Amino acid sequence: ATAAPAGELLPMPLRGCGWALCNTPTIAFMVSSALHHPTCTRRIVFGQWLNQTHLAGVTWCNRGASAEGDGPSTAVVAASYIGALVTAIPIAVGGGKLSQRSPLLKPFARFAP
Repeated sequence: ATAAPAGELLPMPLRGCGWALCNTPTIAFMVSSALHHPTCTRRIVFGQWLNQTHLAGVTWCNRGASAEGDGPSTAVVAASYIGALVTAIPIAVGGGKLSQRSPLLKPFARFAP
C-alpha cells in the first residue's frame, strides 16, 4: 500500500512493498560484518539495531490505524520494538561468538550476523 487508511502517503522505505529493497543495505552490512568481522560486537549490535529499527518503522506505518484511532497504540508498537531488540541482539551476539568457538559450528559462522 502506498497510503495509510487515514489517507497520508507512506514513505517508500516504510511501505510494505518497499521493505525488501530498502532493507537490503542493512542486510548487506550485517552479512559483510559476519564475513569480515565475525567477532566485532559493535558491528553485530549496530546491524541488529538498524534492522529492528527499520522493521519497527514499517510496522508503525502499516499498522492499520485509521482516522478514528484504531490499530495498535504507540505503547504496543514501542513494547514490540524493545522486545525485538532485547531478543535479536543477544541471539546475534551469542550465535556469532558460539559459532567462532565451536569447531562443529565454525563452518556456519558466516551465517550468524
